[in-house]
Amino acid sequence: MSEFNYQKQAQDFYSKAPVIILGSGASAARGMSGMSGLAKHLVARTNISDLSNGEIAAWEKFCQI
Repeated sequence: MSEFNYQKQAQDFYSKAPVIILGSGASAARGMSGMSGLAKHLVARTNISDLSNGEIAAWEKFCQI
């Protein structure tokens, strides 16, 4: 019985479509230390013009957090 290869599964999954993984490491490389700076950046720069009304409502709710 072979052991399941989680790394291979992740590589296969992420190779199917472009993926951006955001976290403290990614934001630090962009000069935004901590998640608060990243959140402010995303709120200020995210284009919501193509979102549905429901998606806009969800985004606005996220921005209030």
